[in-house]
Amino acid sequence: MTKLNKINMNYERYNKMHKKEELEGRHFKEPGFYIRDHCFITKNGEYHLFYIRGKNEKSFSLQKDLNVGHASTFDFKYWKIHRPINVCGSPYVIEFHKKFYMFTPCVSDLPVKERSIVLHWSEDLFNWEPYLKTKIIHYPSSKFYLHDIGKEKGTHYRDFHIIKYKRKFVMFYTAMTKKHLGCVAAAISSDLLKWRDIGPILAVDKSFLGLSQWDTLGYGVPESPFVLKRGNYWHLFITDNSVPQVCHFWSKRLFSDWNFKNGHKLFVAPNGYQVPMAATEIIKTKDGEFLSYYYYDLEEHTNILKLEKIIWDGKIPLIVW
Repeated sequence: MTKLNKINMNYERYNKMHKKEELEGRHFKEPGFYIRDHCFITKNGEYHLFYIRGKNEKSFSLQKDLNVGHASTFDFKYWKIHRPINVCGSPYVIEFHKKFYMFTPCVSDLPVKERSIVLHWSEDLFNWEPYLKTKIIHYPSSKFYLHDIGKEKGTHYRDFHIIKYKRKFVMFYTAMTKKHLGCVAAAISSDLLKWRDIGPILAVDKSFLGLSQWDTLGYGVPESPFVLKRGNYWHLFITDNSVPQVCHFWSKRLFSDWNFKNGHKLFVAPNGYQVPMAATEIIKTKDGEFLSYYYYDLEEHTNILKLEKIIWDGKIPLIVW
């Protein structure tokens, strides 16, 4: 029996023992559908969740993303599920001048030159319209990134996170460098409409594992970047698909000095096992800070969104059990 099978068996037994206690906590699942990358935004004290949504299948390989799901809650325990949005890919929503902007990657069936970053906007979080007829908002620069990757002939621009920085906006997303290294990319804007690429801020070079260069999309390329500042340090969270596991880094500079020396793997499973998890976000609420992520539940055979309360020990976030 392989080590992976042992971990799966132990986690499945753990699920059966603690399912009721675990799911009484803060979590979300949509019956019949899975959830993946997600984001939160607040409006009138209510938290709105937007997420990759797809129909549950018997195996992970059969799953196909359908659209962007939408749910809302006041306490992360009781949820209202709303009509899904007819866009596809990992969403990020931000408010600016009383409008909500949703950034998603281009769908994969478009020609290579059109696969980029698209924008929809809304005044109420429920009714969304594309920005311009083309929907395209930004083509990441070929000066920094590959636009054509191996046999897949596709870009890797996705999983956006946007922060406000010195009266401007900074967008972080995943990409692939000209040297075929998966990276976290950054671009800057003053209005969320016109973007200027800054270049990669973190390249995942794992040559010691034979994972430094990538010919196609998928495992090994970082996903789901999330950035925040606490005190004198910036913090970056990514999903490292070569593990898979969430990694946390810190740096005093927003656009440089990110490396694996100032980082660690983030463990969240109370049983101590490396439960596959991804798409970490940190949400500030009146009850404290919560870390959200999704994981594949081996008993229910679907992805479930979990939220765990955290406290900080210096630069390190700790789960409160």
